[in-house]
Amino acid sequence: MEDACEELDRLIVEFLESLECLQEKREYLNASIRDGHLNLSKAQQFKNAVVTFEMEKTLPRRAKGASKADYSEKKMRKT
Repeated sequence: MEDACEELDRLIVEFLESLECLQEKREYLNASIRDGHLNLSKAQQFKNAVVTFEMEKTLPRRAKGASKADYSEKKMRKT
């Protein structure tokens, strides 16, 4: 009986150590996925900012709140 209890204790300790190792790996994997997702989000955000900046550089300037008709009218007056 004593031998069976010692064997069970050894197996339980081994199981708990394996479970702890698995939990650490799961936390690492979750952190890697989360960081990777955030990096992709930042890259997408940066890409959108560059595209917006390029569009602003190439588009003619308009006053804030001015409509397209107002802009066309002002352009016609200049020419």
